[in-house]
Amino acid sequence: MSNSVRLCCMVSAVLILQSVAMGQVIEDDAKIGNDGLNDVFYLSQSIPDGDGLFAIYINHTGGSLYDLSYAGIAEEYALFSAYSGLEFTPEFVAENTPLVSNNGVDPGSATVNLSTASYFAYWDDRNFDSIADSGDNYGWVNLGAGPTINEGATALGGGIIVGTLTQIPEPGMLTLLTFGGLAMLRRRGPA
Repeated sequence: MSNSVRLCCMVSAVLILQSVAMGQVIEDDAKIGNDGLNDVFYLSQSIPDGDGLFAIYINHTGGSLYDLSYAGIAEEYALFSAYSGLEFTPEFVAENTPLVSNNGVDPGSATVNLSTASYFAYWDDRNFDSIADSGDNYGWVNLGAGPTINEGATALGGGIIVGTLTQIPEPGMLTLLTFGGLAMLRRRGPA
């Protein structure tokens, strides 16, 4: 076996393992609870107990207006305004200013109007490195008045298309591309 085929096999194995690890989307991960003083929007299933905190305070200020502010300093996280169909990826997080973040640089709070249901996308830095990358959680939530969560999902790694359960990149696609590349190398034979 040539060195190039060995290298391709090793890279393929890594990509397959990564696609399997990234292959999880959790429906209805976002919850609204109360800490005794405030309503709190938090992630309940994608973060193991004792392994960080994603929490945003929700304070009703009157009518359909709500103040959102970060509620904890654990790993870095951010909340963005979104729309159905948005490809919410590490690149999006890096290139856009969030509504709310706990990083001490971007806004720590924002006022939103929930007179109609609105989409929000959230990033949770699972690698604790303050860099949006494929190892982090990317999710979305549809918030309505009350406040209530109408629906939502969290992708463990990669990114997600807002309003869907579609992870980016789709793990199955990575596997297909890997096997396609191996098949092409095998057909070509030794150099």
